[in-house]
Amino acid sequence: MIRLIVFLVLATALAVGAVWLADQPGSTTVEWQGQVVEVSTSVAFLVLGGIVIVAILIFELLRWLRVLPQRIAESSRHKKEVKGYKSLVGGLVAAAAGDSKKAKALKIQADQLLGSNPSNLLLGVQAAQLDGDDEVAEVAYRRMLKSPQTSLLGLRGLLSQAVKLGDYEEAAKLAKEAYEKSPGTAWVLDTYFDILARQRNWPKALKLIDEMARAHTQSEGDLTHKRAVLNHMIAAGYHEKGDDAKALPFAKKAVKLCPDFAPAAVQGAVIAAKAGRIRVGKRMVEDAWSVEPHPDLAEAFGNLIKNENPQDRKKRWRRLLDLRPNHVETYIALGDVALADGDKVEARKYAEAAVEKGGTVRAYQLLARVERETGAGDETIAKLREKATDAKLDPAWVCQDTGETVARWQPFGLSGRFDAIGWVTPPKVSQLLRLAAPNQPPAANDEASKATASMVESSAPKAQAG
Repeated sequence: MIRLIVFLVLATALAVGAVWLADQPGSTTVEWQGQVVEVSTSVAFLVLGGIVIVAILIFELLRWLRVLPQRIAESSRHKKEVKGYKSLVGGLVAAAAGDSKKAKALKIQADQLLGSNPSNLLLGVQAAQLDGDDEVAEVAYRRMLKSPQTSLLGLRGLLSQAVKLGDYEEAAKLAKEAYEKSPGTAWVLDTYFDILARQRNWPKALKLIDEMARAHTQSEGDLTHKRAVLNHMIAAGYHEKGDDAKALPFAKKAVKLCPDFAPAAVQGAVIAAKAGRIRVGKRMVEDAWSVEPHPDLAEAFGNLIKNENPQDRKKRWRRLLDLRPNHVETYIALGDVALADGDKVEARKYAEAAVEKGGTVRAYQLLARVERETGAGDETIAKLREKATDAKLDPAWVCQDTGETVARWQPFGLSGRFDAIGWVTPPKVSQLLRLAAPNQPPAANDEASKATASMVESSAPKAQAG
């Protein structure tokens, strides 16, 4: 619309100018080499305009002829690039489809047409990986490091290869380099954190959590739990060295961050008791129990005070009932204490309450033990054991990645991933032992569970190597 308006304005101006010239009397005389030419002013303007137009046309023609070779070269180069990128895209598609032969052929074409293009290196890596040629892939990754466009991709590839080979020392160097190059990238932060955790560099991994939170690499809940686990592991390190004064603040921090993480409260209670701060240890266990009762917490609670008289012991344990009066684990814990104290009446009361509140495997186990202690017949005990076989499973330590149950909490899952073990109720099919020993998760004493625990112990060093 604007172009039309401009055209109409110019056309109108020219028409008005032509009419004006036609209406103006006068003539123009041109004398050149003895020849005199006299024409009207309007004709003179027309001739002059024609000369200007011809001059412009000649100038444009000469300019076009001057740049013609360059344009021909650019056109040829463009066609070559288009063909090269078609080969590159076709090669990437072939690599994604698993056709290494076609990917390699198209990679050669792309190299010939595009020269040293960073994208060609990516196609070369994928083709090499399809053939399992890690050496060629490594060469391509290292060439990527030379280009700012692909350096981070090259580091990621080399890092992946180092982890695959179990060379965590090299992986740590590459992860640090990637972190220094791009500290705000999510995969860089997560990978660097994973490497630090595998190296058991808990303090440095803990500092990295704040950057992971700013980059939103994981949910806030997951990061908070990782903070708690890292504080727990730092406390464990100091505790192993006998420096409980330094260990206790980290243990308390872990419990504060995640009161439902029982290993932190258990360790905190042990450290506090060793330091003579029984009330601190007791408070940590009680805080954790109020959020999520756990059999390990009950054991730690019992070990806080030695040589306690039965009345004080009974009074102290009733504190757990005040904290979580409707939880099956509370009644199992109180029933165990009553049975250990020889109070069979009290033990039966708590065992029956445990069956009523939860009806879990361990609740029926407790009731079976009470019946045995009170002289019940084999038939009665057999029926309770049968009910325990079909009862609801108690929570256990389960690897989130594999779904397998393990006997004890570990910082690494069976997959080697940090913080992959959670206290959850496993699926029915994962129950490894229906009639477990008292105060143990149902899978704790089964041979298969022992094998699983052995897997944890054997895989953890590999995960932590480097």
